[in-house]
Parts: sequence; C-alpha cells; structure tokens
Amino acid sequence: MKKTLVVFCVVVILILASLATAGTPTTQKGSAAMWFNFNGLSDMSYQNSAIGLNYLFKDKTGAGIALNFSHDNVDDGIEEKEKTTALGMDLYLIHYPFQKGPVALYLAPGVGFNFSSNKDKDFGDIHINSTYMWLGGSVGVEWWIFDQVSLSASNWVGLEIDLFNDKINDDKGTDVHLGILGSSTANIVLAFYFK
Repeated sequence: MKKTLVVFCVVVILILASLATAGTPTTQKGSAAMWFNFNGLSDMSYQNSAIGLNYLFKDKTGAGIALNFSHDNVDDGIEEKEKTTALGMDLYLIHYPFQKGPVALYLAPGVGFNFSSNKDKDFGDIHINSTYMWLGGSVGVEWWIFDQVSLSASNWVGLEIDLFNDKINDDKGTDVHLGILGSSTANIVLAFYFK
C-alpha cells in the first residue's frame, strides 16, 4: 500500500510539473517586488514571517527592506502563561549572478536587527528582553512560476549576536552564532513583481 501511495504521489507531481507554465524572470532595471516569506514549512502563517520590498536599480542588482514580526501566546485555558512578541528589520542588497530559463540563483548580503520580549508566568513572572543583530547574507534560488509571480527558497549565512536582559533575575548576557544559522532562517518566499 505504501509503495502504491508513493508511486501515485510521484506521478501526480510529475503531471503537475509538466503542466506548470514557467514565467519570465523579472530581473531588469526598474523592476520591483513585494514579497511575503514563510519561515519553514511547518508555520505557513504570519507568525515568524516577514514582508518586504525589492527594487532593482540596475539589471540583476538591487536593494530591499524587510519587516519581521511574530507574536505568540501560550495559555492553559484559564490564564495566559507565556507571551512572546518580536519586531525587526532587514536592509539588504540583492544580486542574480546566474539565471537559466525561469530559475535564477541570488545572493543577498545584508544587516538587520530584532527586538523581542518574553514574559513567562510559569517561572516566577520572568520577563526577558532580547536584541538580535545580524550581518551576513542569504543564498537562494528563485523560480518564476508565472509572469510577475515567483517562489524562492533561501537560507541565511553569517553572524548573529543576541543581547538579552532578564529583569527579574538581573541577568544579562550575550550569545554569538556564526555560520549557517539553522532551520529558523530557512525561508520560502512568494513574490509579486511590478514595474
């Protein structure tokens, strides 16, 4: 039964892929895009996501800005136990060094920051504020599924610094991460282009 299901899924995917019409890449000077990302496939919602704008000031090269946001409440049905809120911003350049048909590789070096607040009543009403700063870049692949619409996947590589302040325990600290920054930075992006 499992083999039959796998074969069926593969056949359906191949049929859908053959029916898909690829769009024309929009990497020319003056192109702009508004995009929304999904941070990981398990959380396709506004949580832990971003919205941004790109503008290409010359062929295959441009700049962009992104706003990151998340809000999460955990409760036991009686009262709110934990609440986390975060807001951040990225500034980046984007360059498409390689393109083949409707698919292009892109590099996006940038900087960003994020402020977050976490309140947890389970552990004595702990309140922790954190500031994240990062410097590095995204490496990704973009596929124009239709004219003016693309899907892309990317991951962040670079340096991340976390400055935290636990007001209850009077604890301050710094965490530093360098390299490929894990699955939390893997993105699926849906972009809508316009001129």
